[in-house]
Amino acid sequence: MNAFDIHFGYELDMIENLERRRTLRLQRKQLRDNSNPFELPDTTFIKLFRLNKEAAWNLIEELQEFIERKRADAVPLYLQVSKHLL
Repeated sequence: MNAFDIHFGYELDMIENLERRRTLRLQRKQLRDNSNPFELPDTTFIKLFRLNKEAAWNLIEELQEFIERKRADAVPLYLQVSKHLL
């Protein structure tokens, strides 16, 4: 095995690794975006979050003015709030 083969193999591994990471990132984003607690039945929502949906949305709206969004692909605020209410 010569230096070219070693370098080519290394580059191929790096490309495959980047592709795997990109695919994983897309899968996580899809999972996150498809997880909407506000689609739960009202009784389940209240059992989980100890608030009704209207109160939860009011809380989210109140917090929104204090949250600085740095990334366009950041976790949506409603998911961040619902996670902390659990």
